[in-house]
Amino acid sequence: MEQEIEPRKGKFVFIGIILMLLIIGLSVSWFLIIKPAMTGEKAAAPVTPVTPMTLTTPIAPVTPTPKVAGGNLTITELKLCNNIDANWNCNENPTGTFKRGNSVWVYAKLTSFVTKINESKQKIGIAENVFVLNPSGVPVPKFSGKVLDFENYVTGGYIFIRNIIRTNENDTPGNYLITVVFTDKFSNKSVSGLKVFNLTK
Repeated sequence: MEQEIEPRKGKFVFIGIILMLLIIGLSVSWFLIIKPAMTGEKAAAPVTPVTPMTLTTPIAPVTPTPKVAGGNLTITELKLCNNIDANWNCNENPTGTFKRGNSVWVYAKLTSFVTKINESKQKIGIAENVFVLNPSGVPVPKFSGKVLDFENYVTGGYIFIRNIIRTNENDTPGNYLITVVFTDKFSNKSVSGLKVFNLTK
């Protein structure tokens, strides 16, 4: 009988080992396969490093709005001259009497114009129209019209303007009325001045 017991015991031991391996295998499967599937757990995805954004198109610099000064254009001087030289010196003709065939120079000094300031520079815009009436009060086209229209930079608070009216010996003697009209292009305000010159034979 003892000889029958040993084989039976070894068989049970062998079966027990197999059962333990099955239990271990099922446990591993539970944690690795079955449990994640039931709970929706997923393995963490690998982290991809973020590439820093590179600015390929430069941003245009913001241009500051120019400051505006002035706005009340004024004629501070208006003279009739026999000549005005390159240094703006007026050889004034105080009586306003000129011989036919001579040139009549008109000298003006303007202030209080609008100045657009940008990068420490002062920019102005001025237009001028001249109207001349003969002794009969009739406009003289050859002496009249727009004679100036510009925008430019200045360094001070005033500018000089000179006009020339070229007469000839066929012009009618007598008093001519000159009207000069200056317009500040940045404020659209105008100012006018009057002068009378007398043409003699």
